[in-house]
Amino acid sequence: MFALKRLADAERDSSHIYAVIRGLGTSSDGRSKAIYAPLADGQSRALRAGRTRQRGYGPDTVELIEAHGTGTVAGDAAEVAALREVFEASGPH
Repeated sequence: MFALKRLADAERDSSHIYAVIRGLGTSSDGRSKAIYAPLADGQSRALRAGRTRQRGYGPDTVELIEAHGTGTVAGDAAEVAALREVFEASGPH
């Protein structure tokens, strides 16, 4: 379990800082037929759009991905395919 604090609060409280979250995004573009059947293409598009909105934070700067899985065969496959497409396109890490 992680306890998250705003950076200013952690510094004020002299908390040990293990990491700083510099960017946050979601990966659904809403164009699928249902939330339970996401499309890898839509998730890839959303990942790229998030990268554009948060300039300077491309796949080559990402150190951790929280990929909880959807719990459905189609959803998990779409999530993995989208992540693979976006991160492999950015070159070796």
